[in-house]
Amino acid sequence: EEKRIVFEKNGIDILFECPFIKEIMCMEPEDFIKWIVDKFNVKYVVVGTDFGFGHNRSGNYHTLQENADKYNYEVKVIDKKQYNGRDISSTYIREEIEQGNIELVNKLLGYEYFIKSKVVHGKQLGRTIGIPTINMNIPNEKVLPPKGVYITKVEVADKWYMGVSNIGNKPTVGDNNPLGLETYLIDFCQDIYGKDVTVMFLKYLRPEMKFKSIDELKEQMNKDIVKTYKYYRNITHNIDILNLC
Repeated sequence: EEKRIVFEKNGIDILFECPFIKEIMCMEPEDFIKWIVDKFNVKYVVVGTDFGFGHNRSGNYHTLQENADKYNYEVKVIDKKQYNGRDISSTYIREEIEQGNIELVNKLLGYEYFIKSKVVHGKQLGRTIGIPTINMNIPNEKVLPPKGVYITKVEVADKWYMGVSNIGNKPTVGDNNPLGLETYLIDFCQDIYGKDVTVMFLKYLRPEMKFKSIDELKEQMNKDIVKTYKYYRNITHNIDILNLC
């Protein structure tokens, strides 16, 4: 689902998702080429140097080039981009996400790492201390950075807002809370329960902590908000900061 979002934002008009069923998995490389040319009238193919296809990945970009004239299409092969001498790959990016290197992750991805989900009801503790937050469940398959607090930007109904987000279990208010994403949207007070929201991660602030009291938690959250304001003052983002209260 997230790949679809990224493709759409980058101007891809049509996305065909090919199910990895046995009939396709066992296709020989040339049979696969013939199939996509016949089905989709393919005229131009773009792949990386590590692209593999066909039964047991026995086909590669050389196979595509060797069959280009036969099946009347062109091939563009793109070299892998590197960072610090290492190929940028999903494995590399996952490693950096799990280490919490969000700014490097965003550089490697070419866009901000994000979580998109529906806003769900929480314990509404934030309202009682003057810092209301939105709660979101995290998809089980999502690769996550370490538990902690992050500076974020949040998309709600095609508008962007400054955010302070926590990934964790809220240890100050209980010992058995499920893992979730909690975000305070600065200068925002709409009711958005049940709506899809996108939280983009910009910078790691601190680890998740268990405070002795709610007052200590509130004090630290206010410090996090001040740091977020300072961060935004020092960067330029295409972001609308709206005070809707």
